[in-house]
Amino acid sequence: MHGKDLLEYKSVVEWDKGYLVVNCFGKVKKEYEDYIDLNYIPERLYMDPQEYLNGIEEVRIANTRRKNEEYCG
Repeated sequence: MHGKDLLEYKSVVEWDKGYLVVNCFGKVKKEYEDYIDLNYIPERLYMDPQEYLNGIEEVRIANTRRKNEEYCG
């Protein structure tokens, strides 16, 4: 479930060479797990995905919302 339902990525569950498993929070489906494939990004830049993505050792989500900021939607 993506797009209009997604409000926030809560945490990274797993990082595996370009594939992310993340915990999300949404409008309809309040808490759910989602899968993101990042391999297409270096491919579209004519780079070798494995060479580029293998160098990434840690992935984390920065909370950029202000403390009292409400969701916009």
